[in-house]
Amino acid sequence: MAIGAKNRRLTLQQPDGIGGYDDVDTVWGSKRFLGGTPEAIRAGAAMAIGQWEIKIWYRTDVKAEWRLVDIETAQTFQISGYGDAEGKKRELQLMCSEIQ
Repeated sequence: MAIGAKNRRLTLQQPDGIGGYDDVDTVWGSKRFLGGTPEAIRAGAAMAIGQWEIKIWYRTDVKAEWRLVDIETAQTFQISGYGDAEGKKRELQLMCSEIQ
């Protein structure tokens, strides 16, 4: 992926251990909407679910319990999986669910 394709500022966050999240770093990335379901039930409340692929520059500290916040749109994404699809340690592909 070309450098210019990573045109979103995203804040990586990790759980703080008391129910909130702490900022870890701000990174450049790209977002691609993969689809979604109109409604899902989570903790008894209806919410919209969107599945997203987000690519950031490769790093080794990202965990599945972390999340991302798009600085411009304020969208929040829960990371559900991640990997280095090409095995070149250039990009990290994150599979995410949008949190409503």
